[in-house]
Amino acid sequence: MPAPQRVPHLLSVPLVAELLAPSYASANRREAAEVFDEVKTGLGASRLHGPLCEAVWGGLVKANPGVDEAALVERLAKALARKGGVRAKEAAKPAEEAMGALFASIDMYIDRASDNVKLALETPAGQKARDRAIDAAAGHLLKLLRI
Repeated sequence: MPAPQRVPHLLSVPLVAELLAPSYASANRREAAEVFDEVKTGLGASRLHGPLCEAVWGGLVKANPGVDEAALVERLAKALARKGGVRAKEAAKPAEEAMGALFASIDMYIDRASDNVKLALETPAGQKARDRAIDAAAGHLLKLLRI
């Protein structure tokens, strides 16, 4: 089931960037505060935000079988309201590694990726790796939001 239109509005690009920045920073051996704008730009300038919202929604539906769409959207909204200003934590190393292709895609959209990485991401295998990384990131976001 596709994500309702409200989901991308709840999971705005700046909010998702804030939640992913600590893990992206850790993967790049940098500070979260210095990478926030890069993550936000990479998500917003690309086609990553939509698939990430769809993956979060898919994970939410899977974790809550039988709950109707409106109730799930409300649950997401409440979880985001509870989060309110709490600093996101970086993902555990296995989850961070699983998000590697997503982070490489962000790098590609902000012109930090090498030509070899760009070429690899454009292959069918690279696209599958990115899809798996998006699913891993969605799982991390759901864990952060405790839903």
